[in-house]
Amino acid sequence: MSSSTRQLERLLALIPYLQAHSYIPVAELAAEFDVPKKLISEEILLLTMTGTRARHEEMIDLDWDAFDNGFAHISNADFLGRPLRLTVLEGASLMAALGVLSQLAGSEYQELIDRVSAKIHSALSSANDSGIDIHVSGPRADVNDAVNAALATGRQLRITYATDHSDAASERTIDPSNLTVERGHVYLTAYCHQAENQRIFRLDRVLQAEVLDTPITHEPDDGDLEIFNFGQNGSIATLDVDKQARWIVEPCQTTVISEDTGGTRRVTVHAIDEEWLTRLIMLGGPHIRVVEPNHMAERVRAEAVAALNAYDIS
Repeated sequence: MSSSTRQLERLLALIPYLQAHSYIPVAELAAEFDVPKKLISEEILLLTMTGTRARHEEMIDLDWDAFDNGFAHISNADFLGRPLRLTVLEGASLMAALGVLSQLAGSEYQELIDRVSAKIHSALSSANDSGIDIHVSGPRADVNDAVNAALATGRQLRITYATDHSDAASERTIDPSNLTVERGHVYLTAYCHQAENQRIFRLDRVLQAEVLDTPITHEPDDGDLEIFNFGQNGSIATLDVDKQARWIVEPCQTTVISEDTGGTRRVTVHAIDEEWLTRLIMLGGPHIRVVEPNHMAERVRAEAVAALNAYDIS
């Protein structure tokens, strides 16, 4: 868990705790939350910038005289005791998120998720009672259980992983850190001991997963990896894509340069590597043509010739 996540959890717990314990010594508060006194003091000050709106009268108030003498007391924080009022859009967003969570969480959390979903659903307007159907390309049940167990216990995973740009599956030992849902797929961020760096794995491509007894040895980085940002490790090509082949490149990181009257688009496509990009281009057949770089055009041409020669049985 990142330091920012731990701080948010502590701040959310700190407000009701201070409401229930008026003028508590700051040193005692630090001991209760198991953090240094300096850190808890900074977080108490942070609460004074919290409220329902960015106006002084609607922000949490701190008794500064008491604070200067080593005691903590807040007021004007009663808004946290009010029932949460959701708009239909906010409720629908929560229902969608719970739908995704239901497909990813371990079986021990399903009852809790179902109860929360039922409460939010009943609170939404009956005029918007059509329901929300969420579909996520998730992992196999045994892989999902192993990943959740490893995340919960801080242990390493041994996985067998198949990428979409290679016909081979590889076995890796990883230190899992967190799950992300993006574009209908579930991704696991982890430190890969084979690559000796942080990597992102699409869970529906994990063929097997085994929780090891070994604890993780690499804590997650504070900065999040961008799933579809390939940076200097990726490949870029300029392509002419006919209208009937747009569906092939649209899910990629694509920039449209121009479009002619017949619907053919000139685009730049960013991909994880040249092998993956070559397969993508060949999928379009004559409807995707490489403009540049030249070596990519030659590679696609050579792959196409080799594929055609494979059919020659004479």
